[in-house]
Amino acid sequence: MSMTDPVGDLLTRIRNGQSARLDSVTVPASRLRSNVLDVLQREGYIRGWFEEELRPGVKEIRVELKYDNGRPVIKEIKRVSTPGRRVYSKIRELPRHFNGLGISILSTPRGVMSDAEARAANVGGEVICRRHVRRRGACRQCRRRSHLQGVLAMSRVGKNPVPIPAGVTVDLKGQHLKAKGKRGELQFTVHDDVEVTRDGDVLNFKPRTESRRARMQWGTARNLASNLVKGVSDGFTINLEINGVGYRAQADAKNLKLQLGFSHDVEVPIPAGIQIKALKPTEIEITGADRQKVGQLAAEIRSLRPPEPYKGKGIKYSTETIRRKEGKKK
Repeated sequence: MSMTDPVGDLLTRIRNGQSARLDSVTVPASRLRSNVLDVLQREGYIRGWFEEELRPGVKEIRVELKYDNGRPVIKEIKRVSTPGRRVYSKIRELPRHFNGLGISILSTPRGVMSDAEARAANVGGEVICRRHVRRRGACRQCRRRSHLQGVLAMSRVGKNPVPIPAGVTVDLKGQHLKAKGKRGELQFTVHDDVEVTRDGDVLNFKPRTESRRARMQWGTARNLASNLVKGVSDGFTINLEINGVGYRAQADAKNLKLQLGFSHDVEVPIPAGIQIKALKPTEIEITGADRQKVGQLAAEIRSLRPPEPYKGKGIKYSTETIRRKEGKKK
């Protein structure tokens, strides 16, 4: 039987095999299929593959599929370049799929390779297919798509230590972390699935197990600790801008008074540990050690009069850009 697209047939068999939760699938042997499977095995998307001889001169390839807790590691398989429509890409124009969690497989003058390998070799070629991993950190063998080939990581954030700046005192007792600095004192309890240790002036985090929940909490715990240390040291600041005729703000020690075009003034009580300054009648500065409280209060103030898209009237973040709409024409 003739076949016009051997790679498309390979991808379809893998997709159907994973839908049926098969341990392996077989495809007719060919050099192009073998090269594509080599890339998938190097990148950790399949367990492996090997050739079997059915009869003299006729071979087939058995592909061992990979699952994580019963779910396929590969979420999506797409054929890009087909026999009827070839797709080529320069290395500078090759996109990163799914923010680096997926890969593209290219046929280059130096052989079949992944997009990360092609970038490292600075070569382009025909884009055979692209694949997407099911979820972030779906399995230990799924590699991050970066130029650091051979490095296995589950979290880009969690593996980074948290430096302790000068003037900050950190007290670590078991899972309880307390930080004290010039901005005040904050504390939180690290999730039980994450192990935290102190090595000199840095805090290190790592998951206790390889479970999905532990990997999810790993980066979260590291960022919470980083916000804790930075909050008591430098604090966090969010600026709001008020746009509109007659719109203005006044702040004292306990309340923020806003005139937003209503029949009455709006008063917002200032929580403990938060400072609000009216730098101008139309500019508000919110400062505090707790990043969550600062962000929550800023969001609540903005929600009192969200910016509208026609004239831009309302309260917006200083870094926010309002997409304007055209009004009715006369």
